[in-house]
Amino acid sequence: MDRNVTSPKQEDPRQTPRREWAKYFPIDREYDRVREFKSVPNQLVVFVGKVSNERLDAWVDRLKKRVQEISPDAQEIKALSICGRCNESLVLLGGVGMEAFVKTEAAAKGSGSRPAPGATGEDDGIYYSANYVVDVPPKVEDETTTKNNNDTNSKGEPKPENMVNVAVLDTGLAPNEVDQYLITNSDPCIPGANKGWNFVRPGQPYTDDHPEFHGSTVTRLMLDRCMRFSDNIRIIPAKIHDQDGKCDLYSMLCALAYSANMGAHIINASFGYYAPWKYGEGFCVALFREFIKEILTKQNILLIAAAGNKPKVGEIEVMYENPADVPADPCNLDDIHFFPASFANDPELWNVISVTTLETDMSEVVSTQNYSIRVVDIGVPADDKGNGFINPRVPGSFVKGSSFATPIVTGIIAGNYPKLKGITDKEKLIERLIKLGLMRRKNSTADIRYAIAAKRKRTLLEIILSWFFG
Repeated sequence: MDRNVTSPKQEDPRQTPRREWAKYFPIDREYDRVREFKSVPNQLVVFVGKVSNERLDAWVDRLKKRVQEISPDAQEIKALSICGRCNESLVLLGGVGMEAFVKTEAAAKGSGSRPAPGATGEDDGIYYSANYVVDVPPKVEDETTTKNNNDTNSKGEPKPENMVNVAVLDTGLAPNEVDQYLITNSDPCIPGANKGWNFVRPGQPYTDDHPEFHGSTVTRLMLDRCMRFSDNIRIIPAKIHDQDGKCDLYSMLCALAYSANMGAHIINASFGYYAPWKYGEGFCVALFREFIKEILTKQNILLIAAAGNKPKVGEIEVMYENPADVPADPCNLDDIHFFPASFANDPELWNVISVTTLETDMSEVVSTQNYSIRVVDIGVPADDKGNGFINPRVPGSFVKGSSFATPIVTGIIAGNYPKLKGITDKEKLIERLIKLGLMRRKNSTADIRYAIAAKRKRTLLEIILSWFFG
């Protein structure tokens, strides 16, 4: 493995028996399946925890029998994709009977919410869920983003012991922007994924094809903030979203396992999906939570997650049968969930940190983004009132949304990671950031819970640009 890679220590408790999926299902093509994210019907994501192979045998037999009972005309179940060396306990199954199985399981749960494509189950350590579409948060008003080259040069080879590896799960990267900071791993868990991977079209370059270059902007915001403290950083690009900003649950989970295998210390997650208030029921929550706990939390890998933007009309309402159950304020994460950010309220998942945007005076969260005294950890003050954050890729332009507040926090933590290593308590980690002068607490802000990212001084270049561009 390349000396740039410093992997978190693997712990014996998370090891599971080798899963020989080929003895259960015909294998389609490992890793090499082109995703279509507009809809993902008839697909079942399965994550096997610490259970015996005998226990898995019994569950697979029950699954096949149940599918046949529900849908006598069901096609043969196939393994569409396996996360393999990254995590061989994660598999994506496909077949006509999958959709019928999931809907029946959801109805049997009697959760009170409509059976949805995210219905989930848990069977004594075997977690399963219908594959689910996950979007980057909806755009806040107009965001101006165009392609631009990075003019930052490396200051030299950093010491391996001080290196921090940051995975960015997003829409990819524009070519030649941050190449000098890309990780190199000579033995990746996915063949050919030495410097990143395209989970949308495996084997193809992870080029950012999003109209607003969402992933490229997120990466530059993170890197630019990190570089104010240190250049001891390596980036792990994982393209999980297509040109429409869509992803699926399986690709996201496999990308998390890939990032952990590549030695990530921090993962930036500027995406998510809404789910009903009933925690743990449906919408992939049980599987998603267990996966984060086993793959990230137990390895002390930080997951910095966007708190989400104000949902589109109908995005919340469709998840409730009774209109009276729909939360009055769609931005209040005390009443709804936006995952993975809402996992920040789970005491067992101390490594999940959720981020939103504050007004420039740090008085309150901006009206277009989510907040919560129980869930949202950190607010980042906007650079300009009503405009959001200065876009490092396009001089004179701004970007808005929790997607772009999140990498600023990721960059602050990455740039100071050697001072934070070993802390496994979120509140203590944030207190450490405050003591280092990187963030400050503002008690009058009651709509986020721990701390507020310190408002930074703008660089001379940014001040000059503001004179010309307003």
